[in-house]
Amino acid sequence: MILTGGIWYIFQWWFILVVVAAALLGHTLTWLARNWWCRHKGRKWRFKWANGPVSNAWSNIYWIEPPTRKDLTEFSEWYWRKKAIDFKNYASSG
Repeated sequence: MILTGGIWYIFQWWFILVVVAAALLGHTLTWLARNWWCRHKGRKWRFKWANGPVSNAWSNIYWIEPPTRKDLTEFSEWYWRKKAIDFKNYASSG
C-alpha cells in the first residue's frame, strides 16, 4: 500500500530499496573510476578534508600529486637553511 500525500513515501520499502541501491551503485562507480584513474594515470588517490569531515565531502577532495625526489630535496635544503638562519639569529640576539 502506497501512502498518499506529503513525503510519506520515504517510509515505503521500495523507496528505501531504491536509496540503498543508488548508494551502492554510486559507491561502486566511484571505486571503479578511482581504480581506472590510478591504473592509467599512475597517480595516488589522495584527499584531505578542507573544512572537516562533517562538511560536504565531494567539494573537499583535492587531487594531490605525491612529491618527487627533487621536491623532497628542495624542501630539505630550504628547511635546514631556515634552521641555520634561525639559530644564527638566536645566537646573535644575546
